[in-house]
This record gives sequence, C-alpha cells and structure tokens, in this order.
Amino acid sequence: MAVPVVGAFELDETALVALAREGDAGARERLYRMHLAGLSRRVRFLVRDAAEAEDLVQETFAAAFHSLWRFRGEASFATWLHRIALNLARHHWRSRARARALQRAFSWFVSAAGDPSPRPDGDAGADEDLRVAERAIAELSPKLREAFVLLVVEELSGEEAARLAGVKVEVLRVRATRARQQVQQALRAAHGEETAS
Repeated sequence: MAVPVVGAFELDETALVALAREGDAGARERLYRMHLAGLSRRVRFLVRDAAEAEDLVQETFAAAFHSLWRFRGEASFATWLHRIALNLARHHWRSRARARALQRAFSWFVSAAGDPSPRPDGDAGADEDLRVAERAIAELSPKLREAFVLLVVEELSGEEAARLAGVKVEVLRVRATRARQQVQQALRAAHGEETAS
C-alpha cells in the first residue's frame, strides 16, 4: 500500500526508491526534486546546448522511472541516474554525428551537377530531402552502402576505406558512384523529376 505523499517526503532515499518502484507519485516527485539540480549540472557538461541538456535531463528521469525495477541499489540513485544520462548523451552524440554526416553527404548531392533543384518550401523541403536520401541509403545493397558510408559519409581516403572494406580502391569507388546515382535517383523521383534509365 502506498504511503501518503506527506509521509513519502519524510523517508530516506532507499525507502523512496522502494515506494517509487511501486508507483507512488509522491516518492517519484521527491526523488526528482532531490536529484534534479545535481543531474542538471552533470548533463550540462555532457551537452553544450542548454535546451538539449534540459531535454536530456527529462529523458533521464523518464527512463529511470520507467525502468526503476532494474535499480538494484548497488550504487547510489544519483550514480544510476548519471549512468542513464551518460548513455542517453552517447546516443545523442551518435545521432548528432550521424545527422551531420548525412547532411555532409546530402550537400554533395545538392552541389553536384544534375541534382534536383532546391525545394520551394525551404527548410521543410530540405528536411524531407534528407529523409528521402536517408531511406535511399538504407535501401542500398550492403556493398554499395558500405562504399557510400566510407567514402561519402565518413569521408575517408580511398586507401583507408578500401583497407576497411577489404577491396581495391577502384572497386570501392565504383560502388560509391553507383550508390550516389541511386540516391540521386531517389531524390529526383521525390521531386517528381524524370530519372535516367
């Protein structure tokens, strides 16, 4: 049976965690208030943008309360929260790096001759183009996708990319060219333009 909210505010952290695990809203609120400032400071060092840091803190608490049954008490609740925040921050960094890499790859299409004309709807169109390009990349054969990612997205040298792929530089460059063509065709189709057969 849940303890009334007033009683929950007088309990120690171990008891609060136990009550929160049972779904006690007062215990969850108290844990949130106890750890908000400390977690916010830590996350601010992990993520530079204040708004992103605030979002990450809220995601951390949501993830923590959702998976509270996993908390075994081997470390402090604050340490556990920090680990969740760090994992979310790592995911955030990977997502940002991936988005930047895709944006770099997409800019290649925009600047290359014969690419689709700019969208009349501005940023929304550019976002849609990026989604189309991302889907097209995902639909490439594994060999073409590998070549595209190594040479276009990650911008590795031909030699380094070929070494990682275990093929000759020329082979990898041909694959990357085919991949570019397929992604360009997807973008042209999204713009309603004729594609070369």
